[in-house]
Amino acid sequence: MTDFIQTDSFKAGSSSAQRRPIASWLRGAALAAVCAVALTACGGNDTGAATIGGTADRSEYEFSDDHAIGNANAKATIIEYASVVCGACANWHTTVYPDFKKKYIDSGLVRFVFREFPTSPENLAQAGFLVANCAGEDKFFENISLQFKRQPQIFAAAGKGGSAVKDEYIAIAKAGGLSEAEFEQCLQDPEEIARYEKVVQMGIDAGVTGTPSFFLNGEKTKMFKLEDFDLALRPILGEEATKSDAREENETMTSSEVKNQDNLSTQSRLDKNYEFMKNSNDIRPEIMCGNLLTAKLASKTQAEFDKWDSRLSQHDCQ
Repeated sequence: MTDFIQTDSFKAGSSSAQRRPIASWLRGAALAAVCAVALTACGGNDTGAATIGGTADRSEYEFSDDHAIGNANAKATIIEYASVVCGACANWHTTVYPDFKKKYIDSGLVRFVFREFPTSPENLAQAGFLVANCAGEDKFFENISLQFKRQPQIFAAAGKGGSAVKDEYIAIAKAGGLSEAEFEQCLQDPEEIARYEKVVQMGIDAGVTGTPSFFLNGEKTKMFKLEDFDLALRPILGEEATKSDAREENETMTSSEVKNQDNLSTQSRLDKNYEFMKNSNDIRPEIMCGNLLTAKLASKTQAEFDKWDSRLSQHDCQ
């Protein structure tokens, strides 16, 4: 059986121009103009690089224009590189992040930083990140959360072609307080595009090759489940602060039962996502196959692996 993989991959060797074809989906002929502006903004040595470290409202591991929440003086800073079109990222943000936030961020134990890192389809990833950035820092995390929750609808709209996917992003932009005109301006804003490209390059330089990727106090650390964060944070925060909430809530629940419960929740979400896309009737084959492959790689049992493998065959995915 294939090893369990929890990340979406990124081709680090791709150029910034290759990572920015969003207008072919969203704005038609405006692509050339946007790319020209963006490449000009990013071409020089000075792109407004942020400084790092240790101010009153920033931890020593973040930059002045990072998206961050939580106690800036916390002992632990966790940086996540994620993509709004990454299935594994949506899984983490909808099933793990709420408990992680309550336990570690809201309590002041951890500073959390989110950095943009695109995965395929990269044009949609860039559009989503630009919209979230233009909505403003006070609405950034809320907008990112909305995009993760609406990921199936976004993919379905992309499969329909025409203006469907643009309409999805306009709705997301409006939820963030932007008008349709501001949405159009956002996608062509050279400063926003330059900042986005800078963050992506930081991820490449840091060795990010898949999402979600997490860094704990500057060190890349393999984490996904809440228990992974508990173990990684224990040497920094201590035993009491990182004890398992699942154990507290149900002392009779074994660790295998907890993991099985989490996996059932994940599989249920993946099954619902599949049914939604299958019943939409006009999903692009590459979108369907990409989602089925992500689900297959998330399998933890042979039965799950076989189920998704069968669905890949049903849809003629190579």
